[in-house]
Amino acid sequence: MLQEELDELKLAVEQGDEAGIFDALLDLDFVSIGTKYKFGLSAEQMVDGYEAVILANEMKGNQKNSEGKIIKPDGWSQYKPEPKLQLILSERKK
Repeated sequence: MLQEELDELKLAVEQGDEAGIFDALLDLDFVSIGTKYKFGLSAEQMVDGYEAVILANEMKGNQKNSEGKIIKPDGWSQYKPEPKLQLILSERKK
């Protein structure tokens, strides 16, 4: 389902269809959130997960490479979100 929505987004972007882009982005959110619930995550766990990812992304800074991708600074690995995400998943299984 996510791939279908991504394809719709790509087509809307290619066509310059702003309403179609907006619709596809909302559909992606809807499918993603539904998938998280089916995976067994609560709303609280999703918020905690988003916070971990946001913190990690904020710690990257804003320097970009030649392809426009943000460069992770030295020492960034201490902010990787995966340990916190694993903790959230472990709590889900209790």
